Amino acid sequence: MRKKKTALGKSRISQYSNRNKVIRALGFINYHHYLESNLWKEIRARVLAQNRVCLKCGGEKYLQIHHKKYTKANLSGKDIKNLIVLCKKCHRKVTRIENLGQLTAMRATTKFLASKNK
Repeated sequence: MRKKKTALGKSRISQYSNRNKVIRALGFINYHHYLESNLWKEIRARVLAQNRVCLKCGGEKYLQIHHKKYTKANLSGKDIKNLIVLCKKCHRKVTRIENLGQLTAMRATTKFLASKNK
């Protein structure tokens, strides 16, 4: 059985396609390679310097950085306003909302942060 593509599904697929194009333009093979790079480590450190707790639950352990949007500016570190700190558990939850709901990262993040559950 074939899945129907929705407008949201297309925008979600498009977001990753665009992200991957930017990643390659920055000189990386793929997103995983980017996340292992010194560039990402520097960007991550800058975001964590601004906030050392999970934006959703306030946790201070296992902090990760979540991309609300994949733009050239935030993937290159020129603009970090669409990067937020989440703990590993909350990051998994927002990613699940994104994947199950076929939402863009921005829509999934907005929905997750607005929910009352921690």
